[in-house]
Amino acid sequence: YLAALLGLGSSWQRALASLIVVCFAVLNLAGAQVVGRAESALVYFKLAILLIFCFAGLAFVNTARTAPAAWPPVSSVVYAGALIFLGYEGFELIANASEDARDPARTLPRAYLISIGGVIALYVLVAFVAVGNLSPRAIAADSDYALAAAARPFLGTAGFTLIAIAAGGFTSSAINTAPYGAAEFTYPVGPVGELPPPVGPPPRDGP
Repeated sequence: YLAALLGLGSSWQRALASLIVVCFAVLNLAGAQVVGRAESALVYFKLAILLIFCFAGLAFVNTARTAPAAWPPVSSVVYAGALIFLGYEGFELIANASEDARDPARTLPRAYLISIGGVIALYVLVAFVAVGNLSPRAIAADSDYALAAAARPFLGTAGFTLIAIAAGGFTSSAINTAPYGAAEFTYPVGPVGELPPPVGPPPRDGP
């Protein structure tokens, strides 16, 4: 998305990806509070963009493309549904953060139910608008930035740019949380001697 937005070729994708990873690795060194604030800002930003995309696009949906007669074979639907699993991989971060949660017995069940339910509703709405504004062939042709391409018919070039920026926010959000989740997972493993000495048991206070 970022390469398409900046008009750069595919040869720039790895360089841009590396730059983003380095930036968020440095951000994580600033501490959990800074990371949490950055994540909140990214989440609110991308939700706002997606809601604009969904509600603006609903008025332009071609219902012939979303009708059951236009649906692909069941095997294709199952295959696509299996790929959606990748979109739900991040929810284990809720469990990784449970030690830092206030009143986890109350907040964790709510966090899972609200976040997963909200994501399901949002995914269905985004898919409906995307398929209703682009043909399957067009989606396949623009697979690297399909969502931005789906915004172009009803929001024009500004819509393409807006969704491309939002996609950068989606990726940044995922990268931002990855080091935190990994650290929360590895911290209890170190003290039991399952990691190299430099990341082993923390020093004990007192005798």
